[in-house]
Amino acid sequence: MAALAVAEHIISTSPVIPAEIEARCRPWAVSQLTIVLHFFDSPEAVRAFAAAFGLAVADRVAGDGVSEVQAEGVVNGCEVQAWCRISQAVTA
Repeated sequence: MAALAVAEHIISTSPVIPAEIEARCRPWAVSQLTIVLHFFDSPEAVRAFAAAFGLAVADRVAGDGVSEVQAEGVVNGCEVQAWCRISQAVTA
């Protein structure tokens, strides 16, 4: 339940709202949830979110050649990941 409280905290205090938010857990660690946020085609939103919550940001090119922006870190004791893929329309 702690991860859901963190998700609620993120949504209520974030300067940007993600397109999707989900709680994930690994089958071997069901008590360790990760909050994953997807910002559709908005690298600026990922960076703003990361700045607001003190997350590390990285730009990378995925295996299919599409650029991505990812942010990772811990918010209130819960692992948090935020990301977006950048379409050619945004980079043009």
